[in-house]
Formats: sequence, structure tokens, C-alpha cells
Amino acid sequence: MANETRLDLAIKGMSCAACAARIEKGLAAVAGVRQAAVNFAAERATVTFDPTVTDSERLIETIKGLGYEAPVERLTLPVRGMSCASCVSRVEHALRSVPGVVAADVNLATERAQVVLVPGRVTLGHLRTAVGAQGYEIPEVEVEAPDRERIEREREIRRLKLKFVVGALLSVPVLLGSFPQFFPWAPALFQAPWLQLVLTVPVQFWVGWQFHAGFWLALRHGTANMNSLVSIGTSRSSAPWMRRIGASSSSAAGRSTTSAWTIWPR
Repeated sequence: MANETRLDLAIKGMSCAACAARIEKGLAAVAGVRQAAVNFAAERATVTFDPTVTDSERLIETIKGLGYEAPVERLTLPVRGMSCASCVSRVEHALRSVPGVVAADVNLATERAQVVLVPGRVTLGHLRTAVGAQGYEIPEVEVEAPDRERIEREREIRRLKLKFVVGALLSVPVLLGSFPQFFPWAPALFQAPWLQLVLTVPVQFWVGWQFHAGFWLALRHGTANMNSLVSIGTSRSSAPWMRRIGASSSSAAGRSTTSAWTIWPR
């Protein structure tokens, strides 16, 4: 159809297929959206919509309102050739017409344009061509905008690798100390409740923080997903450990008090 725009967005925060289905349903409910498809494996959404009814900015806000994130990139570009408010309007319209541009705001006094766009979807060449077709100019720049999506993904992968390694190193002693009948060769220190608590807390609340944060977001929006399952399951499994540590600490405190009263002269 002639009056139709397609938008491809990266989506962050999905943990299962139910998340993808929820985003699809939320996007499809927006007036003007003709089709919405979310790929959980690729972490991307493809939306076809009528630009006279809705826009990219509203779709991104819808995704955020569902508890997920659609990353965008902001650029500040110089624009030459403008002389009045009509020029500003034409440049803004030209920028917004580029597929992948979420919003554009042009300032005549500073001769600069603030552009919000989808990372990896729009290049400076696309913006320069659109503005040039209206009789204006975006001067050449020496360095293209970096691929923010790729950089962010690589940073996320490094962070998850670090959490995996730390979590594994801290969990192995807890596993060995929890099953002495299967690992009789493990040091007896691994069975100490206080040591298991010290090793378990970082795994539960630092390594697994993304699941607890995702559970809270889902809870705020009245839904549940894989984050909910992991967060509730690990928290429920940790409760007996907390009770055991508490009972052990109380017993130790009681023994210390008894010893103190025995030794202290009355």
C-alpha cells in the first residue's frame, strides 16, 4: 500500500517467547499499525504502520510502556541553507521521512538538527540525501556514526560472560558442600553455613539481578514471564538457606552468651 511505512527495531529485555507475543499484541493494538512481528531469537520487531495515523516515536513509547526497551541513537547535525521557519519545517519533514528516523527537531538559530534514529537502520548518507533533495545541505563529516547496537551487544556479552564465570566459581564450593555424601573428598569448610551464605548472596543478587529486575517490571505491568519463573524459583530455593543460617547464627549467639555468663563473675 502507498501510505505505509515499515520500521525495524531492536528490542531489549525479552526473556522468552511470551515476551515477544506480548510486544506483538501491544504494538498491534496501536491505532494505525497494520502488522507487527517480533522475533525473540533476533531480538527485533518489524512494524508496518500508517504514518498519517501514528509514528515511530509512539511505537517506541508503547514498547517502553510494556516494560521493554527499544534502543535509539541521537545525532546532532549541522544544516546549511536555511533562512526562515518554512525552511525548518521542510528540513524536519525530510528527515522524518527517512525510514528509521524516530524524531527530528531543527533549530534555525543554531543551524542544527537533533535526530533520533534506530541504530544500524539509518546512515548519515540517507539523511544527507533526504535533506539535499529539499535544497539544503548537511556538511560532510569525517567519521560516520558508530554502530551503537553492535557496541552495546558486545558490551552485554562481555558482562554476561563475567557474571557466568564469577557465578560458576562461587557456586562450585556451595555445590560440593551441600552434598558431602556425593563429594566426601571436598573440604569440610565448604559445609559451613556462613561460607555458603557468603558465596550464595552474590550469585543470587548480582549474577541473577537481571531476572529479579525483569520480574519486577513484569509484575508492575500485571504479567509474568521467564524472569518471573527464575526470580521466584531461586528466591524460594534460597529461603531454606536463610532459615538455616539464621538458626545457626542464633545457636552460636546463644552459646556465646552462655559462655560469657559462665566466665563473667557475678
